[in-house]
Formats: sequence, structure tokens, C-alpha cells
Amino acid sequence: MPKSVTRSWVWPVVAVVLGCAPPVLTALLMGVDGIPQHASSVIAGAGGPLGALAYTLIAGPLSEEFGWRGYVQPRLRRYYGRIVVTVVIGAAWGLWHVPLFFLDGTGQHDKGLVSQQGLLFFLGLFPLTYTILFVSERLGGGVWAAVLLHAAWNLSEQLVPPLSSTGLWLEFFLITLTAVTVGLIWRRGVAEREDEVSSR
Repeated sequence: MPKSVTRSWVWPVVAVVLGCAPPVLTALLMGVDGIPQHASSVIAGAGGPLGALAYTLIAGPLSEEFGWRGYVQPRLRRYYGRIVVTVVIGAAWGLWHVPLFFLDGTGQHDKGLVSQQGLLFFLGLFPLTYTILFVSERLGGGVWAAVLLHAAWNLSEQLVPPLSSTGLWLEFFLITLTAVTVGLIWRRGVAEREDEVSSR
């Protein structure tokens, strides 16, 4: 496991792509109307592109990731495998968000704690946690990769119009598929390194 951030263009690009892809692809596959108009409205409401970016970074990624991925994750990884760490952090991350469901004006409050949207929000944190683990540890991006992916996810979800029930399930499927895909890539990489070591 890397102790410092790897200097590479790969993890920043991958983190942003993996964060943006599920919400954006869901909206496109569902044929959601008015994406540009909705995105423009959200950006204007935040005071422009810089305001939207600053709000997105502060309200979540910067305020959370130094704790989850900067402190908790590397300490758990000393003793546990990727799946256990994903389950533990995913569950803790979900509990962390519960108070927001009772705070008027938050996206969680709009979803509702006891609702299909609320359920999918909590379930989606597990594959999202694994994907963040991949970019932060396997790609060597550390906590900054986690910040980028988290910010890309949050901003993308805000810029596309609200999804239907079917859209929400499709988004959950896509983020789960993303996690499974990076998991297979990770597993293949580990197997190849083990083969190299055994052949020496």
C-alpha cells in the first residue's frame, strides 16, 4: 500500500471519470431532458462555475475524505482485506450521513430516510467506497484521489436533473458495475505480480 501519493496523471483522470460516469451515463441512458438547462441553473445558483466547484469540494470531499480515506482506511488496511474495509467504511459513512436526512435543505433530506431513494443512497456507498479504495490505494492517488472522485460524483449528481425510480436503480447498478470492474482489474494486477515473483 502506498504511503505517499504517486506522481502520475493516471489517478486524477481515473478518479474524475469514475466519479462522473455513473450519474452522467444514467441520465443519458434514461434520456433525461433538460440536462444543460438544469446544470446551468445549478451552477448559476452556486455563483458560477468556481462557486459550484468550491461548494462541491467543501461540502463533503474535503470535510470527510481526510478522515475516511486519509486516517481510517490506511489503518484498517493494516489488518483487513479490501472487502472488510469497504463494508466497515461504507457502513460508517452511511451512519455519518444519517443526521443530514433530518436537516432541511440537504439532498439527503429531499430523498427521505425511509424511502427507496434513501435505501439506494446507503447501498450505493459500498461500491463507491470500494471504487475510492481503488483510486486511492491501487492507483496511488491517496486521499487526494478520494477527494477528486467524491467531488466528481457529488457535482455530477447535482448537475443532472432528478432521476426516476428506474433511473436510481440504473445508477446503483452502474456504480456497482464500476466497483466490480475495478475489483477485477485490481485482482488481475495482484495475480500478475505474484506470477512475476514466483518466476524469479
